[in-house]
Amino acid sequence: MKKLLITLIACATAVTAASAHAFLDHAAPKVGSTVHGTPSQVKIWYTEKLILPFSTVKVTDASGAEVDK
Repeated sequence: MKKLLITLIACATAVTAASAHAFLDHAAPKVGSTVHGTPSQVKIWYTEKLILPFSTVKVTDASGAEVDK
């Protein structure tokens, strides 16, 4: 019984928290930057793989209107 309790405590303390969200790592052009003219592409890197049906990206102009395709 004592060995079982020690094993359960060891397993419980060894568990690490799983991350449930991907976060923006960096982008090109940089987030919040202003570009002159239309960039041919926007590249975005995240901290982990995205689940596409649950992910969105919005590219806007200075007035807030969406300009992405």
